Amino acid sequence: MQAIATRPVFAVGSFVMACCWFTRRLPGAGEHVHAERFLMEPGGKGLNVAVGLARLGTPVSLLLGLGTDAAAAQALTLLEQEGIGRAHVHAFEGPSGHGVGLIDDAGENAIAIHPGANHRLGAEHAQAAAAEIGAAALVCGQFEVSDAVLIEAFRLARSAGVPTVLNPSPWRPVEPGLLALTDTLVVNEHEAGAWLGLGGALDLERTDHLRALNDWRRAHPGTRVLVTLGGAGCLHGAPGDGEVVLRAAFTVTAQDSTGCGDAFTAAWCDAQARGWGDDAALDWAQAAGAWLAQRAGVLTALPQRAELSRWLDQGLRPRRAATRGGRGS
Repeated sequence: MQAIATRPVFAVGSFVMACCWFTRRLPGAGEHVHAERFLMEPGGKGLNVAVGLARLGTPVSLLLGLGTDAAAAQALTLLEQEGIGRAHVHAFEGPSGHGVGLIDDAGENAIAIHPGANHRLGAEHAQAAAAEIGAAALVCGQFEVSDAVLIEAFRLARSAGVPTVLNPSPWRPVEPGLLALTDTLVVNEHEAGAWLGLGGALDLERTDHLRALNDWRRAHPGTRVLVTLGGAGCLHGAPGDGEVVLRAAFTVTAQDSTGCGDAFTAAWCDAQARGWGDDAALDWAQAAGAWLAQRAGVLTALPQRAELSRWLDQGLRPRRAATRGGRGS
């Protein structure tokens, strides 16, 4: 379980200067509520995953687009502090990505993102990183960048025999060409509902929802599927036609769910880069997400390897046997 990651993970990154307001409850349309506190920090799904990997001890090659504003200067300082190289960090005239988040007392959130320079990355920027992509343990990407750069990065990875991990968040329909290049798909229950056309979040109590998931998996047997469910745990569908397995969540008191999926993805990629088996990788990924849920903010709270290992060793999750999701009929 402690195999050393000798090759880096290549991350198709994104940067968003995140501004978060903490409220007792999320406001309705047209409603004003009082915020108890405010937090501003560098973020973005791709940057969060890259920093999460670096703190877990896995080297990172990062493809990133920044603007020419004060937020970009903060991002560059962060990369230096975390030991993440800038060989494929590109500056574009104009604003960097920015985002706003509202987080209530239960840790639920509502988020809006302006992509800024993130959407200026194109296929040519992935091509310029072809050597790093081909030498990576795996390539991961998310949806705060354009399809063009993701498809090219994943195409280069596939041609070099490098596995790919896609987190299609914030959700938009996945281009068939990109899906065909994806080895592992990581979604939450809301993204899974949109992806499967369920008209709402994936509900484990509904056999038609599980049937839709397993029908999709039978049609795409080469794609691993991970569905994060917050306090309900995680669904794992390994490549092939086997059953989807529901793994129990760690029992924690959630303070802020923002970024938990990014922590999960970073830890999953870290485990894959080290050659861990599925059970160990899933425990590691869920532990990282649970660790973050207990804390405010994202980058300030992403764990170091030693502290996450100690926390996981305490066995804070009830060691219930994993249960299996029905395959539907």
